[in-house]
Amino acid sequence: MTRRLPLSWKEWWYSALLIVVYIAIFHVWTTVSDYPVVAVSGVLVGVTLTALLIVTWRGGYFTTRVDIFAHALVIGDLVLEAVMIRNHANYDFYWCALAYAVVLAAYRGYRLRTTAPLDELAADGGR
Repeated sequence: MTRRLPLSWKEWWYSALLIVVYIAIFHVWTTVSDYPVVAVSGVLVGVTLTALLIVTWRGGYFTTRVDIFAHALVIGDLVLEAVMIRNHANYDFYWCALAYAVVLAAYRGYRLRTTAPLDELAADGGR
């Protein structure tokens, strides 16, 4: 099934929010040198984004399991960076954010044009 390329905010809001939050939290971390603050804030943001990921999944936002995994990967990176990296004094995170945005947008745009939503796939056994 081929559909038009969706330009609806409804079909892109979580992906956009995820990238914006990713960039925003890293900007905060460039000004904070206290490791416990970075680690706790990263875990809290990760838990919040994961809860929102579950809500959007149940709401039929994602097109495939790969779409879900790609979004979860961004959240996982954010949490791991918060917990494992002590120095966030540079702006290299822009490259990661750009790569995530390109991959998410390319894959999601393609799947939105070529497949049924995940809830429709589940109804027919995932075929």
